[in-house]
Parts: sequence; structure tokens; C-alpha cells
Amino acid sequence: MVCRQLSCAAPEIRTLLDIDADRLTPVEVIKVILRAPVDLLWNGGIGTYVKASTETHSQAADPANDAVRVNADELRCRVVGEGGNLGFTQRARVEYALNGGRINADFIDNAAGVATSDREVNLKIALEPAVTAGDLSLAERNCLLAECADWTADSVLADCANQTLAISLAESRAPALMNQHERLVGNLEQHHGLDRDSAVRPARKELAARTETGRGLTRPEIAMLLAHSKNAVRDELLASDVPDSCVFAGVFTNYFPDLVRRRCPEGVSRHRLAREIIATEVADRLINHVGPGLIHQLEERLGMDTPRVATAYAIVRAVLRVDELWHHATSLRNARPNANSRHLQVIQGLIEKTASWILRNRPHPLDPRAEIARYAEPVGRLLDA
Repeated sequence: MVCRQLSCAAPEIRTLLDIDADRLTPVEVIKVILRAPVDLLWNGGIGTYVKASTETHSQAADPANDAVRVNADELRCRVVGEGGNLGFTQRARVEYALNGGRINADFIDNAAGVATSDREVNLKIALEPAVTAGDLSLAERNCLLAECADWTADSVLADCANQTLAISLAESRAPALMNQHERLVGNLEQHHGLDRDSAVRPARKELAARTETGRGLTRPEIAMLLAHSKNAVRDELLASDVPDSCVFAGVFTNYFPDLVRRRCPEGVSRHRLAREIIATEVADRLINHVGPGLIHQLEERLGMDTPRVATAYAIVRAVLRVDELWHHATSLRNARPNANSRHLQVIQGLIEKTASWILRNRPHPLDPRAEIARYAEPVGRLLDA
């Protein structure tokens, strides 16, 4: 096969790619693009294009792209967006992050697509009884779904933004949270089937070395921990009666747009995946607000299981108007992008301390409705003041 060369004679191209050559092969062009000194490297294709310098091409498990793959320590971009699946190996992400690069993971940067598909399926399930009964034609259902598109997109993007913010908050305190994160990894290994090697968790020796140098987990490592924590919390909630508690009814109904709730109330109320939706939503919001690790820390410190911690969180969220406080603090942060996240960290600490107080001082099993009724009004007066 003849490998044609591509002209790079234009000075603008040579400057942009930081090269001296006038002509390059297609393989060389891809490599210099990957290594270009740019702000953002956006990976939107199929294939693994970056591996760690310690990995072989076979470990990247993508032989079709062996010729164009580069090492993470060769990258000169400031930020990576993984729009494609597994554009980087996890070890490559960690190496790039340790060298100062900003990167999450493909399952974080791709989350909107998966979440949109989930919501579409759940909306169709909610509308199906009306279609089956003849109260809603297929054409009317499709029009209704189209009318929900903007609401769904806004909800999904807000969830993605909150998830990324949770990673940033954990990263900002990563050195201080190192012990908490390591204990969480151990718990996930012992009780939730996490394999440290396959999940590319840093070895204990590596964690000790980072602690000595004042470094914590990197963004891609925190992203992996976040995902595993949410899955573990969701599974534990599903195995409990938490999804059946009336205090979480609003979590379920708010998952659906008003248009669907008004048009097909019975389909929503009898949704066959209601418990799964509640458990997933509660786990997502809880971990996004308190970060990966706090639940396990409360379990260790107080001997409480996840369902009880989640119930205490529901009480705190209602009594302290956490959503309102969080939105206000996020607005401040968005208005001043370079400001630190101190306001949000204060709210996280408030959630932790108040939930801990409730778990230690209020009778068990917790009655969330009674606890909210007991504290909402006097605490509301303090908040208003």
C-alpha cells in the first residue's frame, strides 16, 4: 500500500501544529494533531488514541489504532474532552492528570447521551398505558415526547453539570480527603465487587507516596470513585424500603415533566420502574451533594447503613432547603468562574454535620415526615434571618 504524504507547507499549519516538516504522512498528521499545543483536545471518534507511557499498545486493546496512538506524557493540550468511547485508557487519563492536564473520563463527558436515552425510555413507559387504552394515539404520543424535548435536555444537562461539579469539589480537597477515599476504595473492594486492578485504582504504595507529597486522587480517579459509589448506594437503596418512603415521592414525580404528569397521571403513578428511578435519583443527588466517601465515613463512624444515611439526608435536604442553598452558591460560583468553591464546601460540611447529628440524636427508625415537621419551621426562621 502506498502511503501518500500530505502537504503542510502553509506556515499557519506549521505554526499551529508546532512542526518544521513541509510534508507528513497521514499517520504522522494524526500524531502531531494529538500532540499539538492547544487549549482543548476533543476526542469524538471511535478508538483509543492515547495510552499511558507505561502501557504497551496491546494493553490499549485497540490494534486498529496502534499506528497513530500517542503516550499521555506527550500531550500538550490543557484540557481533554472525551466525546468518544474510551479515547484514553484510564491509566493514560491518570498520567495526563498527574502532569497537570484537565480530564474527567468518557463516562462523565458522555453522560448526557446515556441519561437522555434512559429518560426517553422511562417517558415511553409512562405513556404506554394511555396508548394501550386508546386514550393516546401513537402520533399524539410522539408529539408529546417532542414537546418534552427541551425540558428533558435541560434536566439532563443540569444533572451532568452537578456531577462534574461534584468531581471538582472532591478534587479541590483531594489531599485532605485521601484517607477517606482510600477507605472507600477498600469498602467497595470488600463489599461491592470492585477490582482495584481492572478499575485502575492506585496501589497503596502509590497512595502513600502521594500523601507524602501532598497530592490526592486525580479527576479521572475521583470520577471512577463517584460512579462506583453511586452504583453501590443505588443497589443498597433498592434492597431497602427507602424507595417506598413518601418522603421521596417528590423525587419520583419531579423526574417527569409537568406535561406528562398532567396528560398521563396513572401511567406515571404506576410506573413499573418507580423504585429504580427513585433509588437512582436519590443516589445521584446524595453523592453529588456530599461527594464519594461521606456515606461510608458516616457508616464507619456511627454504625449506620446507607438507607438510614439516605433518610437523614432527605430530612436535612428538606429542613435546610439544601437545593435552594446549593443553587444560590452555584450561581455565585458561575458569576465568578475563577473563585474557589468555598460556599459549596460550607454547604457540604453543613449537610455532613446535620445528618450526623440526626443519626446520633434522633430515635430510630427515623420518621422523616415527623422530623421535617419538627424542625422545618424553626430552622426556616433562622434561614430567613
